[in-house]
Amino acid sequence: MEQEEVEFLWVKLKPNSLPRNVSIIILGFVYHSTANGRAENAYLCDHIQKNMDMYLSKQPNAMMMVILTGDLNPTSTCLCSGSIARPNHLKQLVKFNTRDSCILDCFLLIDLTLSIFRGYPSLAHQIITLS
Repeated sequence: MEQEEVEFLWVKLKPNSLPRNVSIIILGFVYHSTANGRAENAYLCDHIQKNMDMYLSKQPNAMMMVILTGDLNPTSTCLCSGSIARPNHLKQLVKFNTRDSCILDCFLLIDLTLSIFRGYPSLAHQIITLS
């Protein structure tokens, strides 16, 4: 599902090998510009909700692993990851500052375990790995 106002890419994966309790992986990648405000925040939240509902209705019995990640630019857009996570039953796993003194990057998911690689000093962001 596409909306012009939203910079978002959805990917549905069905790899040959998955954990026993997962049959489909849905990845969502977002970039929310620093120029965005309340109206664009509402468009983005609506876009995510509609797509999550669509995937769940098409695969009602599937065990889905949903991962939404990207840059919400919360300090300038005033959009927090909780606005997306709560209505979609997702959990924000990034609990540490990813850029200077704030969490720029959202990493929301339903399943998996998270490992944090603090990165190299030359990297602006830290690295998140899933296992």
